[in-house]
Amino acid sequence: MPGPALPMRAACGPTTAARGRSACVGASLGLVVSVLTAEPASAAESLGGVGAAPGGAAVSALPAAAPAAAPAAAPPPAPWLEGVSPDAGLPRPAPRDGAAPPPLPMARRLDVGAGLAFLAKLADEDAGGVPTEISYEPTFGLEVHLRIPILENVDVSPYFLVAAHSVDIPNGGLEGVDGTIEPGSATALTFGARVARTFRIDPVRVWANAGVGYGRMEFGRMVVREAGAPAFEIRDRGVSFIEFPFGFGGAVEVIPGWLSLDAEVAAAPVLNKSGPATSSARTIDGRGQTRNVGALPSITATFVGALGFSVIL
Repeated sequence: MPGPALPMRAACGPTTAARGRSACVGASLGLVVSVLTAEPASAAESLGGVGAAPGGAAVSALPAAAPAAAPAAAPPPAPWLEGVSPDAGLPRPAPRDGAAPPPLPMARRLDVGAGLAFLAKLADEDAGGVPTEISYEPTFGLEVHLRIPILENVDVSPYFLVAAHSVDIPNGGLEGVDGTIEPGSATALTFGARVARTFRIDPVRVWANAGVGYGRMEFGRMVVREAGAPAFEIRDRGVSFIEFPFGFGGAVEVIPGWLSLDAEVAAAPVLNKSGPATSSARTIDGRGQTRNVGALPSITATFVGALGFSVIL
């Protein structure tokens, strides 16, 4: 076999053939035992430091083991192009120029609002066919509304109004009563809906509207005091009516996209329905006698001015 001869081969070479097979085997076993039991450095000397085999045969030394090569250093990461991720195959968006992204457009879905309302109701000059001076005093009340866009510039606006009006009845102003009357107050409630055509004049939104509403006016018990007779009461009564409001208004956003300040004025002709308040009634006076009491005047029109806030949803 080509190459340098191992020590075992040298010990069992032709020069040892005369000494017999036992001498060759013994020399080989001795060499193996010395290598296995020696320290690493001694084992290297046992294998590489033998100069000659028994019988004068030259033995070549084994070459020393080369030291292990150090692991190659990892190459520096390759420069990557702008807009491309260093992770292979993963695109990266180009860097922004630092400008803030444009805001998303906000669309109105619903306005919910309430406010203070000034209400005035005009009374008819005739009550049950008899001229009268009874009137309903202007007052402040509560106005609640919704505004729902149904088209680009068209809104539907349900509304609700409530207020308590004082009733002014001069002495002798109510037919069948000869004395003073404590009329109390009349509570008016109205709800309805209006359709509004809107116009945008930045930063104000204005509109003109018209609609229809249904209302009820309830008169409380009235106390009658006549000279020389005990006081007596006229029972409570009421009347229903239908109104046809029309008007205009505007809104300015005090918190853009969230809150607006609203103002609106409207007039509403009224169509009265028959009811106990607009017809004569019967009562029992302080002497226990039945008496007919005259009607209250019907409502001819309502005027409303409202100022409030709306939450934009």
